[in-house]
Amino acid sequence: MLAGESIVNLLFEPFMRAMHLTPVMRAKLLAVKAEQDQNRKLCGKSYNKKEGEYIYVDVLGNRIKPDYISSMFPKFLESNGLRRIRFHDLRHTSACLLLASGATLTEIQEWLGHSNIVITNKFYARHDKSINKVSAAKLTWMETTSYAQEVTDAVE
Repeated sequence: MLAGESIVNLLFEPFMRAMHLTPVMRAKLLAVKAEQDQNRKLCGKSYNKKEGEYIYVDVLGNRIKPDYISSMFPKFLESNGLRRIRFHDLRHTSACLLLASGATLTEIQEWLGHSNIVITNKFYARHDKSINKVSAAKLTWMETTSYAQEVTDAVE
């Protein structure tokens, strides 16, 4: 579902969900689709049409195995002089970057597809610096106590 929209459906029933795409991602997916359409025309009857609308297919329309990206990722990192991480670590990085840029845990839950906010909280709440700021702001009442004045006087 790319035509004129910035939403793509992921997975299959009953796990299907829609994701909004960034303009760059949308453009990339449209380019991949155009390349597939061209391959389909060039290959004619040799093109595998059984795989339907999969995004990752080879030039003959055969679906690329799901573990291909994970297995090729270490080679990509090495060839680009990057330290070795698991492909799945990119998911965590994405969530932490969203959190750092102001996304709420509920928004991150939705983005990651967690069925329950508890899962998102378990992994990402500790990275949420805004929680510390909110908590600290709730403690400002202590600055009006006599003890706070004693501490201030002692420091000066």
